[in-house]
Amino acid sequence: MSAGNGTTHGYYVEVRAIAGVGIQKLPGDFVVAQEWKRLPVRSALEIGVPRGLYCREAEAVTDLVSFAAAHALMAWAAASVDLDGVGLEFRLVEAEFTYSWAVKEIAHGEPVSFSERRRKEFPHA
Repeated sequence: MSAGNGTTHGYYVEVRAIAGVGIQKLPGDFVVAQEWKRLPVRSALEIGVPRGLYCREAEAVTDLVSFAAAHALMAWAAASVDLDGVGLEFRLVEAEFTYSWAVKEIAHGEPVSFSERRRKEFPHA
């Protein structure tokens, strides 16, 4: 059996409307009100921002992105509303992702000898 574990860090972007500005709408019908709300990572992927994480496990089960990708997503969101994001506040949230894995053999097949098989199937070779 082999096993392992690890930890990686990633980020996500939260956005809210500044008090008195009112509800803003980002592409994809994403509504921004006065409560902090996480920008969906699909927005980053749709605009061509790679997630940039070094951990495939984290990419498979989270919506975390790299520090640079989080900044790109934030800039895209600001540029997507009137007045280049005036009236919106953004913040990065750092998160830690911990994972573990294990591989355990559960069965063994019959031994295969390719030279024996060749002799049986092609006796004149």
